[in-house]
Amino acid sequence: MKRVSARFVLSILPKDGQDGRDGQDGRDGAGIEAIQVANADRSMVFQSFEAAAAAGVSVVWLRMKFSNVATWTPWLKIVGEDGANGPYTDYTFGISQQLTTASSTTAPADISSWSDGPPATTSQKPYLWMKVTDIDSDGNAVRTAYIRLTGEKGDKGDDGVNGQDSVEWLLRCDHPSVIFAWNTTTNAYTPASVALNFTYHKKVGGVITESYGSQSSHFRIANGGKFNLFRRFLKPDGTWYTANGFYPWAWATNGATMSNSWPYTAVEYCISTATESYNYDETNHPGGLRDENIVALVRIPILFNGKPGEDGHDGEDGRDGRGVVSIVPYYVLSKRRTGVTRDNTSGWVADTFSPPTWDNPYLWRSYRTTYTDNTTADTPPEMIIAYTPSPNENLLEDTGFDTTYAMGAWDVQAEDVFYDGTTNSNGSVTPAQAGTLGHKAVQAWICGGSGQGYWYRIYNSQTGEYSFTGKKHRNILRQKLWTASGNAANRVEGGKWYTLSFWLKADTFQATGITANDETPNYRDRDDWFGVYLTGASNDNTKLWNMNVQGYVDGVPTTFNRSGVRFVPTTTWTRHTITFQTLSDSTLGSTARYLLFRGFPSCGGTSYDNGQTYSGGLQRELTCYICMPKLEEGLIATSYMDNAVNRLGAPMRQREWAASMQFFRGAMGEPFTDVALYNEIWYECIQTHTSSNTRKPGTTGGAAYWKAASSQQFDFIATKLFLAANAYIRLLTGNAIRLVRTSDGEVTAGMSGVGELADSVRFWAGAAQPTTSAPFAVTQDGTMYATKANIAGVVKAKQMYSPVRTVYNGESITINPASDGVSCYFAHVSVTSAVTLTLPSPSSYEGMEIKFFKPITSANQGGTMTVKYSSGIYIKKPYFATTDKVRISENSLVTVKSMNGYWWVIDGDVSDGNYS
Repeated sequence: MKRVSARFVLSILPKDGQDGRDGQDGRDGAGIEAIQVANADRSMVFQSFEAAAAAGVSVVWLRMKFSNVATWTPWLKIVGEDGANGPYTDYTFGISQQLTTASSTTAPADISSWSDGPPATTSQKPYLWMKVTDIDSDGNAVRTAYIRLTGEKGDKGDDGVNGQDSVEWLLRCDHPSVIFAWNTTTNAYTPASVALNFTYHKKVGGVITESYGSQSSHFRIANGGKFNLFRRFLKPDGTWYTANGFYPWAWATNGATMSNSWPYTAVEYCISTATESYNYDETNHPGGLRDENIVALVRIPILFNGKPGEDGHDGEDGRDGRGVVSIVPYYVLSKRRTGVTRDNTSGWVADTFSPPTWDNPYLWRSYRTTYTDNTTADTPPEMIIAYTPSPNENLLEDTGFDTTYAMGAWDVQAEDVFYDGTTNSNGSVTPAQAGTLGHKAVQAWICGGSGQGYWYRIYNSQTGEYSFTGKKHRNILRQKLWTASGNAANRVEGGKWYTLSFWLKADTFQATGITANDETPNYRDRDDWFGVYLTGASNDNTKLWNMNVQGYVDGVPTTFNRSGVRFVPTTTWTRHTITFQTLSDSTLGSTARYLLFRGFPSCGGTSYDNGQTYSGGLQRELTCYICMPKLEEGLIATSYMDNAVNRLGAPMRQREWAASMQFFRGAMGEPFTDVALYNEIWYECIQTHTSSNTRKPGTTGGAAYWKAASSQQFDFIATKLFLAANAYIRLLTGNAIRLVRTSDGEVTAGMSGVGELADSVRFWAGAAQPTTSAPFAVTQDGTMYATKANIAGVVKAKQMYSPVRTVYNGESITINPASDGVSCYFAHVSVTSAVTLTLPSPSSYEGMEIKFFKPITSANQGGTMTVKYSSGIYIKKPYFATTDKVRISENSLVTVKSMNGYWWVIDGDVSDGNYS
C-alpha cells in the first residue's frame, strides 16, 4: 500500500470549527393553570363554563389560577344583576266625534283603536284625542287619562272698540312714479304734464269691502266724502316745499296735473280727517293735519331723465371755459327714508341699481356732473323707489309650467322662422322641467343636431355676397297682452309703467361676440342669444313700449331702440328684468301686441370660396330654460307669484266653510279649485290646507289661505235670497244643502249626497255635520236615528221575521227568511257537534240583519257553530281577511248584515277559517 503523507491529507480536508456557546434558558411562562366559575352567591363552583351550563347555572363569578402563582385571583363578577323595571308613560292617539267626555279618565266611546302616531281626522270624526297611561315598574297600568288635542270651536269674538270692526284704509295712485324725458327736438321735457288719479279703499278684517275715488266729491268731506285729500312736495335738497315758509301740506284734488317745470323730486298725497291744510296747532289750527288724523299716505317719485348738461362757463381773464364732459346717475340702497347725502351714505354705484329689499327698502339717486377741468359736482340725493313688501299680481297667465296641459295662454310654442319669412311649428317646448327656487321651468331647443333652429350661409367670392339658407331664429313662447283700446281682455293699459321679470339658463354656451344686428350675425361669430320682444305678431316695427321714455334693463337705464331686448344666456340661473312705459291707448290702437320670447342661434354653417370649404361654427345642441315669467305694474320686480286666473285647471267646487276640512287652491294635479261660503261671503282658496278656527276666511290668520272672491272671476250666483217657481238642483261638487241658524250662522240641519254605503247619512238635524249621532238622522238604507219622538195617531210597523229559532246538535240548515221568517238563530245548550247555517243570497236581502248566539256550558264544549254562504267567499269582517265561513265563539252574539252584495260581520266575536 502506498503511504500518503499526513501533510498532504491535512491540506485537502476541511477543519472543524469551535463549538458555539450554549444559549440561555428561556424564562418560564405564566400561563392560566385553571379557572373556576360560580353562581350568584358562589354556593356552586364549577371548573369550566361548560360544566356550569350543563348544570343549568348562569355564570356570574369567575376566578383564575396562574402557573407561577400558588394562590387564586380574587373572584370577579362577570354578569351583573338584572335591572329593575322602570316606570314609564305610554302615549297613544285616536279620533272621535265627541267634543267632551264625562271626566278625564273616561274614553270617547267611538274610539275603537288607539295608535302610536296621530291619525288624520275626518269630517265624521273631527277631534284628535290622546290617551296617557302611566305604567309602573311591574308593567301595570296605574293611571289612564284622555286629553282632546284639537281645539273646539271658539266663542264669537267681542266687538271692536265702540262696537265696530277693525278698519284699514289704503290710498292708491294710478302712477307709481312721474317720469319726464328730455326731448332733444323741442328742447323740453315731455310730456308737458301728468295727471294723477287716486282711489281709496276700505278694508275690514283684511278684505276690501268698499272702494272710492272715481269722483272729485269722494275727496272732500264737505261734498259727501269720508276724507279730505292733501299733498306736499319734496325739494332736491331733501326739504319740503312750503307756502310762505311754512305749512307744507296743501289741499289737493283728484286728477290734478303735475307740470314738467316743477323742480321737485317727489310728491306725497294723503287722505285725512283734517279740515284745514295747516299743520295742527291747538290754538290757531285745531283742524290741521297731524299723525293721528292721517289715515293713508303714498309717496310718488318725480324723475327727470336725459337732459344734457349746461354749456361751459366762459373763461375769465384768459382762462379756458369749463364744459360738461358727462352726467352720470349714481344709485344706492339705504335704510333711510330721509336724510341721505353723498357723504353720509356709502356704496354709490354708477349707471345701474339693484331693486330695494326688506333690509334696504329705499333706492336713492344722485347725478354726478364731470367738467372739462376734471372737477365734479353732485346733485342732492333723491329717493325714487321704495320696497314693496308683498308681491304684485302677475298679469301673465299659465306661468307655472306645471304640465303640458297648463300652457293654453301661450298661443305660440316653438315656432321656427325661415329667412323668407315663413314659419313652421317644429315640435314644442317642454314644460315641467327642473327650474329654480322651487318652481318649474319650460325647456326650449334653440338649435339641435337634427337641424332644429340653426342657420348657416355660403360666401361666394365671385359676387362678394352671402347666400342664406337654413332657419333664421326660433319663436319660443308668445302671449297676447293687448288687443284694442278698451278691450276687457287687455293685460296692460296705455301710458303706464310695467316691469317684466323672468329667469333664464342654458345647458351649454360659448360666446365669442355679440353682433350689432340681430338679423345677420357676423361670419363665424358665436352669437347665440335670447331675445325678449314686446311687439306685434312678428318682428316688425310695431312696439308696445314707448321708445321716447328711458326704461331699465337689469337695473341699467336703457333707451329702447327696437321692439326687443337681447340677453346672453349662461349655464346658471339668472334673473332678468325689463322696466318700461307703454305707449298711449290711441297710439297702440287696434294692433295686437305680444310678449315674445325668441332664440337666435348660430349653431353651425359652412363658407364656400373657389372650392374651399371652411368651418363656420360647430353644429351642436343649444337648450334654454325659462322660469317664473312675471309681468306686473310698477318700476320694481317683486317676488314671483303664479297668475291669478288659469284658463285650464281643476274644476271649481263650492262648499260651506267648516273646520277640519281639506280645501284646494286648484294647483296642477289637485282635484278642485275651492270656493267657500262663510258669513254670507264667498272666498277663494289661495293655499291648499286643512281648515281650522285659526284660518277662518276674512280673519288675520286666514289671510294667507283665503281671499274674497270676485263675481267677475267665478261663474256662480251668490245671493242672500233665491226665489223660484220651479227648480231642479243637482250638486256635483259640494253635494250637500246645509241650513244655518239665523242667530249665529251655525249649521243645524241639512241634506247630503256624500258617501256610498248603506249607513251614509242623507238627512240630519240638530248637528253641524251629517252623522248618526245627531239628534235626528236618516241613512241611505232607511234607518232612522232619533233621540226623542212625539207621535200622535196610529203607528204601523211591519214585522218581517220571527224573532228566534233554536238550532240543535248536528243540525245543518239553509236559512230562508222568506219562508222561515227567522232573524235570530240560537244554538241549543246541548250542542256537542258541528252546527252549520248557510245564508241566502245577500243581494236578495239588502240591508237585512241576522243574529246568531252560541252559549257556553259544560255540555257543549266540543261543539262548533259556523255560518257560511254556499256560493263562495261572501262573508267579510271589516279590516280582516275574507273567508267563506266564520265560526262563532262561545258565549257570543254575532250579527251579520247584507250590504253591497256581501254578508258582513258587523258585530260579535268570530274566527276566520274553513271549518267542516
